[in-house]
Amino acid sequence: RRHFEWHHRQHDDDDRPSDPVTVDGCTTAGHPSRRSRRKAPPTIASRMAPRRTGPMALLFLCLTLAPSALALVQVDYEVVCDSATEYYDTAALECISCTEGCNDDTDDPSNAVCNKEPDFTMVDFYGNALGCKCSLGYKRIWALDQDTCTTSDYQSASCTGFSCASCLNGNDDDLEYPNPFEKNENAVAYNDGDSCALCGDTTNGISGDDCGCPTNYVLTEVDDGLGYVINKTCTACTDGTAVITSDASIAGVNFYATDYQCQRCPDPHMTFDSAGTTCTCDDDYTKTGQSLYGQQSCVYTEHSDAIKQSYAETSASTVNFFKIQADQESSPSGELEMESLVMKHHFLNASTNCFYYNGPENIANCQTLANLCVMQMYWPDSEVCELFEDILDKRSENARSQDGWVDTLPWLRYVETATEIRVSEAITMQMSFGNVDDYHYHQMRYVLSKYYLNGTWMGYEDLTTQFYYCGMAAPNTHRGGGSSMSTSWLRFGHGYNKNFECDLETLMADEPMFYELFLIDEETDDMMPVPVLLRDYRDSGLNFINVNYEDAEESNDIFVRRFMLYDTLSGVSDSSTTNDDGTYIPDVIRYANKITLSVQIQDTSAGKIYPPILELSYKEREVSYWDSDSTMKRDFIFFRAEYSMKVSNYEDVVIAFFSVACVLAGITWTMRVNNWSRRNVRMRAANSHTNMEGRLRGADGLNSGGGRAGPPSMGRQPDDSGYSSFWYLWCVFMILIHCLVIFFFPFIFFLCTYWFVFFKMQDTVYVMLPPSNNFENEDDDYYIIWVLIYLCFFCQSTWIIHLIYGQCTCDVFFIDYERPHGKDRAETPVSVWRTIFAANEWNELQTSRPTSLSFTLFVITMVLVGWKREYLATPQPNMNDFTEGDLNMILRFANTTWWFVVLELFQLGFNWLMIYFGREPKDQLFIDFCTMAKISVLVLDERYHGYYLHCDSPHAHADTDMATLTERLLAEESGHSTARGIPVLGDREEYRDIQCFDIYLTNGWSIWFNSIRSFLEREAREAGPKSTSGGGKDMPAYRAQQRQSRSFLRNSTTLRDRHAHLEVGAMEIINKGLRMFISQGLKNDLFWDVSPPQSLFGALIKTPPPDISASSAYNVLTPDRLHRYTCTGTYAYAGVHFYGIEWDLWLHNALTFAMFDFWFKDTATSVVCTWAIYQILRFFRGYFGTANLANRTLVDSTFLI
Repeated sequence: RRHFEWHHRQHDDDDRPSDPVTVDGCTTAGHPSRRSRRKAPPTIASRMAPRRTGPMALLFLCLTLAPSALALVQVDYEVVCDSATEYYDTAALECISCTEGCNDDTDDPSNAVCNKEPDFTMVDFYGNALGCKCSLGYKRIWALDQDTCTTSDYQSASCTGFSCASCLNGNDDDLEYPNPFEKNENAVAYNDGDSCALCGDTTNGISGDDCGCPTNYVLTEVDDGLGYVINKTCTACTDGTAVITSDASIAGVNFYATDYQCQRCPDPHMTFDSAGTTCTCDDDYTKTGQSLYGQQSCVYTEHSDAIKQSYAETSASTVNFFKIQADQESSPSGELEMESLVMKHHFLNASTNCFYYNGPENIANCQTLANLCVMQMYWPDSEVCELFEDILDKRSENARSQDGWVDTLPWLRYVETATEIRVSEAITMQMSFGNVDDYHYHQMRYVLSKYYLNGTWMGYEDLTTQFYYCGMAAPNTHRGGGSSMSTSWLRFGHGYNKNFECDLETLMADEPMFYELFLIDEETDDMMPVPVLLRDYRDSGLNFINVNYEDAEESNDIFVRRFMLYDTLSGVSDSSTTNDDGTYIPDVIRYANKITLSVQIQDTSAGKIYPPILELSYKEREVSYWDSDSTMKRDFIFFRAEYSMKVSNYEDVVIAFFSVACVLAGITWTMRVNNWSRRNVRMRAANSHTNMEGRLRGADGLNSGGGRAGPPSMGRQPDDSGYSSFWYLWCVFMILIHCLVIFFFPFIFFLCTYWFVFFKMQDTVYVMLPPSNNFENEDDDYYIIWVLIYLCFFCQSTWIIHLIYGQCTCDVFFIDYERPHGKDRAETPVSVWRTIFAANEWNELQTSRPTSLSFTLFVITMVLVGWKREYLATPQPNMNDFTEGDLNMILRFANTTWWFVVLELFQLGFNWLMIYFGREPKDQLFIDFCTMAKISVLVLDERYHGYYLHCDSPHAHADTDMATLTERLLAEESGHSTARGIPVLGDREEYRDIQCFDIYLTNGWSIWFNSIRSFLEREAREAGPKSTSGGGKDMPAYRAQQRQSRSFLRNSTTLRDRHAHLEVGAMEIINKGLRMFISQGLKNDLFWDVSPPQSLFGALIKTPPPDISASSAYNVLTPDRLHRYTCTGTYAYAGVHFYGIEWDLWLHNALTFAMFDFWFKDTATSVVCTWAIYQILRFFRGYFGTANLANRTLVDSTFLI
């Protein structure tokens, strides 16, 4: 490498390179100039390389290192060798012929003949021979004994270890004929080729390569001590055995040909015929079983006939599938009935030998019969299960004194009631969540007892990952189950959920096992049986009685003992095909798709447990669907380990608190509806206010554009009968759902917090989470919480939309107290820019909040996702365990909502701290700004209620220079400025500095104000927009624009409309009227008085003063003290902005996050959706709020930026 680097550097320094040279695709640079040459550093490569310089050296290297045409080695994927001629070389990874290294040409006598064949005494995983031996009749001659190989032959592996020579006509001195006997005496080799032997008198002499025997005689070459004899002999096969002369499948068993063994039929009562080609049962015995499937057997004919007479064999072989799934989207509800080849093969043998028990050798038959019943899903009407129950009734109980467990039969089904099984206190060990002491145990140890279908017991094994029984084929093994899955659920209290993918085709490779589950009681070291609840169990009426929708339905559950995780046997029929290795492919496969292991702690002792219960639900699929729909080969398996407690008084407590919340919500609703009615319902005023427009116009020095001072009377007054019945009922309903939310949400939150705190922070067992059925029925302990959270979300969403509508349709008026600098307002008009500035600040305040949702969601994402604190909601009692797992609904809601609470309080606390250090909140800053600008604000959020911000500074003019404004601010700061309150209240000390008031209006005031607006509307329509060409109000374009510009907001106007209103002095007239009203220049029902401020509770539920009713004779102003009760200092008038409904918005954000978290079960997705929903609400609030502000204040939206 260094040699090449030096040459490349040398070429880079050349000034005049010559033409390149290309050899075999390797291109060298041209010849460098002499002056640029440098001596190469001394390296090993340079010292060893030939002394060449310049392009010749590179040419040499290119020729040396030029790529050749050789490709990388390829290995044939060959795993099955020719069983007649080849063995497998595990070093070369290929099949090698046994004739390799020798000449098998018998035409040339000078060459040795190989006479070798594969030696199957040692085979590999695929059954290939791993070496060779001499063919039958030939003796093995070791090369080492003959000194035929040299040392170099051994080292180069070119030596053939042995050769094979015939024993005919020769002796040991003659390698071509190496028999030890006299020359020309015929001999044969021993079966293993070790030496030569003679054919004895009992043989038929040499036949082919070995001694021949009469039919059904076995050739013998060893004595009783297994030593070789000189003369081979023939001995007759006895007891129904036979010599198999050719490979064959007989009675369902594969037999291989050999002359040296008398082989037996697979059943003791079965014998070979004289030709050794057929196995027949003895007299009085009947052959049973399917030879195409497996080993046949013989049963006593009298017994088998009795079984067949009582139990129809055809019916016993019929399997019913009740949960066939046709496609991925459909529910598993299809039905199929088929005759099972496997059931047919095993039934008669198992039933006869178990019913007519004849000793311990028949126990395996009883195990098989039990397994067949399991394959029938314990259906009572199946012949197999009926027969098993009949046998059980005839047997006596065994020594264990367990009902349903009798001699010679396995315990298959519980006879106790479901209630007795669920609440059994037989388990004595005391459990804890950690190593508390030597008397508490924190790990569950389960043991599985395993059986094959034929009744063979495979012993015990600890339960670890057996429930993850199905995996995925490569390269997707990471998505499936297997031995690498988590076993954390074996720690007591550590709930666990796992969905893993299953490739059903992988289940075909292994024969399914039958299991019985036990729990080790560490206190006594006994194995406690674990009841199994098959959800797909059907009774005689084909009812799924183990599917429970209410707790009361659990009383009739049927529990069993033995179970399968998957079944690839019962679905095999006569028409089923086989794969390459001869294994049958079932027509239907049944597999457990839901596995739940649930443990409940005892009611009487929190540290002790009831028997764990294993629940299994199955699906069934037809294999024929796999060709047309490959997705049917795969499915998801759900496993859950659940630790819970059946809280006996849990429902009572929840219902009690729920009832209290409902009562409080009802009381609050009644009070709020009463307050709303007092604020919004008025009796129609008896008097009317005539010619008020003319008085205001004349007082303000304005003319009417047509020289008119105003109409002599109002004529027909606007209808002021109050809200419609629909709007009244709608508002009452909105108040109701909001009351439900503000009481239900704390109830849910503190209930979930209780479970979170007491479950996650315990060492000894005190409380466990309630059991869950995934909210599948109303009896689920989580169901009421799930419903209430949904109810709160939709109710709060409706309430927020109602609030936004009210905010976007409220009346807003800016009252300008600025006096003209001259004597006449018409000659020296007051600047409108202060009003525009105030409208802009108001517009910005509409969607402002004292907190930031973006900050909240960012921190929640960082904490829950980045720091994995979302896994605090896993159902395991350890606050320091953040292992990934499925999240519990109660813990999840408590965990996420607490982060919303903490972050909200943090931001509000920070705002309060900033107030302490002199940073005022936005609503107070707005009042200060309007005060310096001498712009008061009247807001009507309801027909007869609103807020008045008195912002008339004591200074003569607000429209002044910067120095004067700064001087006034300094005076405010030093406290030398006069009071800001309403001047007419100046003699009342408690109201001198009050600027924000709640205002309660009379019906007369509403008629008066609406009359002014209606008159100005008519005048504006009659005046129309001015035009340089005249005829403005009759312009078709203007009229068309008017018609097309309407929206759902009332009084929506175009720019031309707004200009028409300004031309008739609408802004000045309304300002003058409101200034007269505030200064108490109007009498009767246009007069107002002040009422003492409300209490905190009264302010929160908006209680009107005592003297406000439907027949109020005067208007009332109440000082706003709400900002004194809140940590944010928020004024009541901010309720027409987002700023004043912070808690409602926060509650909606928290509920929105909770809902999306339930739906998507993903924190990041929930964060994005919550932010998006809020931004949509904010957009509509800002868009329509700006349009409403422009329409009410006549400040065009162009200026609202």
